Amino acid sequence: MPKERGEEKDYRRSPWMPARYPAPGPTAQANGKQEPQLKKIFAGEPRGRGGVFFVKILIVFLVVGAIAFFFYTRGPRGERVGLEFVKPSSVLLGEPFTFSVSASNYSDGILKNAKLSVRLPEGISFLGQPQNQRVMEQAIGDIGPGSVNQQSFNLIVTSGGDSVKRIEAKLAYSPPQNTSVQFESAAEADLAVGQPAV
Repeated sequence: MPKERGEEKDYRRSPWMPARYPAPGPTAQANGKQEPQLKKIFAGEPRGRGGVFFVKILIVFLVVGAIAFFFYTRGPRGERVGLEFVKPSSVLLGEPFTFSVSASNYSDGILKNAKLSVRLPEGISFLGQPQNQRVMEQAIGDIGPGSVNQQSFNLIVTSGGDSVKRIEAKLAYSPPQNTSVQFESAAEADLAVGQPAV
């Protein structure tokens, strides 16, 4: 005997109705509200901005760290060092003379562990040292802001009359923030050499 329409209606409202047949009313309305969110999730739309925010914070930290490292390792601000020479305008072959180098600190920081070295050309030697010694280094220590440190070297011309000799000076130092980093400042001076007087 075929079922009546009333019996079929009662069956759909039965509490034993399978879950795949949602009952009409508030439940269907709730499912209708959730459906757009499910579509967004399966469509690949991001569910939050936490990942983007984390990336931005990471970039900011990297930039700040790079700037801090630059200021930590660089030397004092401004023009750092000036090297000046005090020497005779000309010397004669075989004549001893004094060659002085002044290191000036023009910056607003301390130059740590400063060392001054002088390199001589062929034909000039350090007085009292082996004739083939070309370089001499002197430890200066710290040079304060606005300070000047002068070092003198006794030299003698052994060969190469009627020529111009070039003497090199170099100052090595470290910034106060990081003594493991070393900077250098170099300068040159020309010296006219004449023949010995007869």
